[in-house]
Amino acid sequence: MRWDYTKELLRSKQAEAYCRKQMEYYKEEIKLLEAKIKSQEIKITQ
Repeated sequence: MRWDYTKELLRSKQAEAYCRKQMEYYKEEIKLLEAKIKSQEIKITQ
């Protein structure tokens, strides 16, 4: 029983780490897209 619990805990920790990496990646993507949008808005208003 305890071994299964340990394995499940490890698996969930790995999944959590993976999700955090994905979140960081998407945060960077969003920053890049927002920068693109702002540069487009500047072009439109000028």
